Amino acid sequence: MLRRKGLADVLSRAKDSGVVRAVGRSNHEFGALCACVDDPWRDVVLVRLHACGINMDAETDKVVPAMKALGKGEMDDARAAIGFQLESPVDAFIVGVESGEQVTENVRLVQELMVGKATT
Repeated sequence: MLRRKGLADVLSRAKDSGVVRAVGRSNHEFGALCACVDDPWRDVVLVRLHACGINMDAETDKVVPAMKALGKGEMDDARAAIGFQLESPVDAFIVGVESGEQVTENVRLVQELMVGKATT
């Protein structure tokens, strides 16, 4: 739900004029996710998806990036978590970080896993 009255109108005008390419929202509850998937106004539906949770496998015409890919930092095996995301049916995934070292390590893991995937 849009919390500010008129925000949908502003975003629609921005999209119609080409200032914004897509509109969407993040979802933390399954009911909200279902409502967004069925809403033709939204182009992007951000979902929580990680190896400890439930996978979403329904076909949709929305862009589906996953958030909380490392389970809010509570997953011990970043390599397995990132590998899970690379094998999942999402269009992209988001990994939260707290330091530059974590960014470097996550990029290294993605590159390493993608090279392994390309050779199999």
